[in-house]
Amino acid sequence: MAEGLIAAAPTFQTGSEKYGWLNSVQAVVAGNVNLETGDLVYHLYEVVVSLP
Repeated sequence: MAEGLIAAAPTFQTGSEKYGWLNSVQAVVAGNVNLETGDLVYHLYEVVVSLP
């Protein structure tokens, strides 16, 4: 965190039928935080496995 780099691998859990598709999503996050201003900028991606 000393350089302000951010990485995460969030999953989701919901009981809502409308958003139930999120329960099977694995995501990754990459970004950074400006330690002087506290501004956080990140990109969130869904991991999709495709087999040949």
